[in-house]
Amino acid sequence: MINTVKELESGYLLNGVLRVPEDARNRHYKAIQQWIADGNTTEAEFTQAEILQRSIDEANNVAKAELLRLDLASIRVMREYIAALADAPQIIKARETAAAAERAKIK
Repeated sequence: MINTVKELESGYLLNGVLRVPEDARNRHYKAIQQWIADGNTTEAEFTQAEILQRSIDEANNVAKAELLRLDLASIRVMREYIAALADAPQIIKARETAAAAERAKIK
């Protein structure tokens, strides 16, 4: 039974679960063509709300990546500052020494 059909780049999405290629030999494709001929209407692959949400998600991912970069850079600056203090904890000094050695390997 066909409840919904969404148009894809090359075929259809049947009832939200089955991808059907544009192939006249495919029984599901034939059923969809009959369903359309019977007056039913296909839906776009994505609704406007889904397109908007995808755009929001992409912008959020870019912002999260930038926040991560800034956080890591801030941690480095703080570690370098603290390690330079005469009374800095030895663990901080050791980690800064190790980080400096790794940075030196980068060409």
